[in-house]
Amino acid sequence: MAATVLVTLALGATPAAGEGAPAASDLPVAGTFTYPHFGKASGTRVVGAVHAVRRVPGATAVYYSVGTAPGSGAPLSSTTAFEPRSTPYKIGQAAAVTVTDPVELTAYRPLTVEGSGGLVSDATRATAEPGRLLVVYALLPELPATTTTVDVQLEWGVSVTNVPVGDGPLEPAVDADHVALGEGWPALPAADLVAAADPAASTFALRSRVADVEEATTTEETTEEVSVSLAADFFFASGEWELSAKGRSKVEALAAKIVERGATAVTVTGHTDSEPDERIGNDELSKRRAQTVADLITGAAPGVQVSVEGRGQAEPVAPNGTAEGRAKNRRVTVDYEVTR
Repeated sequence: MAATVLVTLALGATPAAGEGAPAASDLPVAGTFTYPHFGKASGTRVVGAVHAVRRVPGATAVYYSVGTAPGSGAPLSSTTAFEPRSTPYKIGQAAAVTVTDPVELTAYRPLTVEGSGGLVSDATRATAEPGRLLVVYALLPELPATTTTVDVQLEWGVSVTNVPVGDGPLEPAVDADHVALGEGWPALPAADLVAAADPAASTFALRSRVADVEEATTTEETTEEVSVSLAADFFFASGEWELSAKGRSKVEALAAKIVERGATAVTVTGHTDSEPDERIGNDELSKRRAQTVADLITGAAPGVQVSVEGRGQAEPVAPNGTAEGRAKNRRVTVDYEVTR
């Protein structure tokens, strides 16, 4: 549903806004969403909008609105619109909000304070007729100063992406946990309550996982660490430890990336499947393959300290009972920490 249509329908069913409340044309809308009650296809259709993500003292505020679809015949209630969350959040709190910074690979959940649960709207008594939207809020940890846009995930996994990050709370503020859309914005918790929350408990590092088109390399990374898995069948002939020409090219590219990311130390570890190597044994084969990769990295990145390990069949990542599983276990991993 288009943002303008959603807001117009909501305001058209809402009593006249109070003095100082924003007009429909002044309401910020970053994106809209819809989902069925309790995530079930047969459930009452819930509609809504993310209005803003704002930097506020000591936190980040997310303002969004929810309601049931016009003509649905089902009024909004806390059990209709808000996904239940477990401890430390309380029953009825609008706490199913996650803000993701895809650049910094970090996710943020609502702040919590012992005894108060989440610093979010209490939606226990939230009600609205079909077609009316109620605005609620959630306070999350402060975002990095360099973050300009984020993705917002709400109830039952619906998302609004590329939401701009602005400054300051929305106004006018109304002293209520939830406010009818067009009648102002819910007031945020007091500064002393925000200060009592532990941002670290609501901040989570994300891990990305990307495979190249040939599935020769798979890269997993956080903001601090990178792990690259090299599929042995692409890089080496069966039972051998000399790199193929195409494998050599990929390791050289990997070495350039290691230098680019500012790594100073790298660990290269070889692994095999459970099929015994009759010539030199699995442990030795895994170590020799790791050494070959390490030697090429050392030559291409002379300032980087490279260590080598051979684990043989000791650390499988898939069952060895199938050909596919054994292929996944034949690998060399390259692990390093990044500074940029």
